[in-house]
Amino acid sequence: MPTDQATAFFSYSREDSEFALKLAEDLKAAGANVWLDQMDIEPGQRWARAVEQALTKCPRVLVILSPASVASTNVADEVAFALDEHKAVIPVLYRDCKIPFQLRPFQYVDFRKDYAQGLNVTLRTLSVEQQPTAKASALTANLAQAATALTTYGQLRQPLKDEQGAQAGERKPTSENSWPDRGDPLYQHLEDQISWYDRKSALNQRMYKRLRLLELLAAAMIAAIPGVSFALYRGVSRPLIGAMVGLIVLLPILEALLRLNRYHESWKSYRSTCESLRHEKYAFLGCAGPYASVADARGLLAERVESLVAPEYAKWSSSSNS
Repeated sequence: MPTDQATAFFSYSREDSEFALKLAEDLKAAGANVWLDQMDIEPGQRWARAVEQALTKCPRVLVILSPASVASTNVADEVAFALDEHKAVIPVLYRDCKIPFQLRPFQYVDFRKDYAQGLNVTLRTLSVEQQPTAKASALTANLAQAATALTTYGQLRQPLKDEQGAQAGERKPTSENSWPDRGDPLYQHLEDQISWYDRKSALNQRMYKRLRLLELLAAAMIAAIPGVSFALYRGVSRPLIGAMVGLIVLLPILEALLRLNRYHESWKSYRSTCESLRHEKYAFLGCAGPYASVADARGLLAERVESLVAPEYAKWSSSSNS
């Protein structure tokens, strides 16, 4: 067949011919433009020349992956050419194998367990519009009718539900839980707390990782210095031994800093409080969780926010007094 801008070239091993032929037939039957040597080389054409011309003209390459194709030099050459020419490479995982390094950055289509699903994914990848079957069309129509009936029923039930809610004194979850003004004190307080805990968590994370890295470097240098000293000076080098002693002294100092400032515990604690505050914010705005059925949602939000930040206030107060 003549190639065009949408044609996909099949690259595969001869041991996978049966699968490649079936896949190509199904893709063509669904309207996809693919080129397979077994189907598209005309009588009288030179095989190698036809393959080379098709690979050069096709903008896409379907690579059938299997143990046989991974070991095939022809497939490797075709993939290398496609990548060099910046063609769209679509790996098709037919059988379990070690995916070549050059194809690992690409998402593959998995045919190992479900052929029909793999075929549908390949058709979507090739931008082939799949026609719905009669059964699917009937199911869609039935779902549309059911959705219309449910909508009508909901409209009829809503006045009764509102009346019952008013009688019971229930608060309806609506868009009332929103801050129309960013200058709202409660909003500013919550945003300030979220921002503060986020910054403190990031700072403690950086300090913890930096001190741990210094510990590792110091320990590695202590282990390496004696060997370097004997290798370079055929004996003990006083400057190097002095450096080793300094590193040995540095190790407990770094460990003491970690324990004294509790960077790791503070990092985890601040991050947990920050995410809890964010959770309260979005639950309040969405009228979800504890805010779904209370009369004074703002008061409950203020109470829950203060309960989350109270431990930090207590810690600050005790440190100030000591």
